[in-house]
Amino acid sequence: MGFFYRNKNYIFKTMQSICIYASYFLTDFIPAYIVDHLLELQKYADKIVVVTNKKKLSTATSLWLQNQKIEIVFTSNKGYDFGKYYKAFKVFDLCNYNRIILMNDSTILVSPLNKLMDWVNQANLDIAGLMNSNERIHHLQSYFLVIQNKAIKATQAYFLKHKRFYKKRKVIRIYELGLSTYWQNLNFSMGSFINVNSIANQYPNNPSYFLIEKLMQLNVPLLKRHVIMNSFGNAERETLQKQNFILDEGYYKGLIEKYY
Repeated sequence: MGFFYRNKNYIFKTMQSICIYASYFLTDFIPAYIVDHLLELQKYADKIVVVTNKKKLSTATSLWLQNQKIEIVFTSNKGYDFGKYYKAFKVFDLCNYNRIILMNDSTILVSPLNKLMDWVNQANLDIAGLMNSNERIHHLQSYFLVIQNKAIKATQAYFLKHKRFYKKRKVIRIYELGLSTYWQNLNFSMGSFINVNSIANQYPNNPSYFLIEKLMQLNVPLLKRHVIMNSFGNAERETLQKQNFILDEGYYKGLIEKYY
C-alpha cells in the first residue's frame, strides 16, 4: 500500500491514484463549492476527472480546467452520480490505478481532508468511506469512497455489468445499497472514517442529515450541501418537514461557525 508523507509544505504521493468526481450543474462556470472540492482533491489524487451533465462551458472555465490539469467528461444524467461513475469505468482503464476516489458534489468542504485521508492511509482497507449508515441496510454512504488495489477490478466489473438506470429506486438498490453488499460478499475489508454506530447505535435514519450537528462536533470535513444551503427539492423538503427536520440554513451556518 502507498502512504502520504506530510510536512508543512509538501505531500508526497507514492501510489497512482485517480479521483472520479461526479457533478451536475447548469451554469457555464463551475460552482464555487465544486472548485473547493477539486482544489483540495488535487492534494490526494494524481489525476482528477470530472464527469458531469452535457453543457457548454465558458472559455475561462475551460482554460482553468486545462491549467489545473483536470479532465472533464460530459454525459447524460441517467443513473445520477452512479451513472457518471459508470461512464468513467467504461471510458478509462481504472485498473491501472492503485487507488480510486469516488466523490460527488452533494457536500460542501468545511475543513481540509487531511485527517480523513490520513485515516484512509493508516486503515489499509480495500474500501474506505467517510460515513456509514444503517438506513434500509448497513452500507457505506457513496458521496465519498476510496477503492484500493484488489477491489478496483471487481468494482469496475460491477459497474460494467449493471450500467445505468433511470429509476432512482433502482439506482439506490443496485448501487447505493448493493455495492456494499457486493463488496462484503467478496470479503473485501471495509470501514468508514465516522462510524454511525459509535455516535448512535443502530441509528435508522440518514446520519448525514439527521446527525449533522454530531458530525460537526467531530469536525467532519464534508457536510451535506442541501442541509447547509437549504436547497432541497420540494418533495424531499416536504418529507423532511414531516420528520421535524430543521430547515434553516442560518441555523447550520451558525453551527459551522461554532465548531470549525
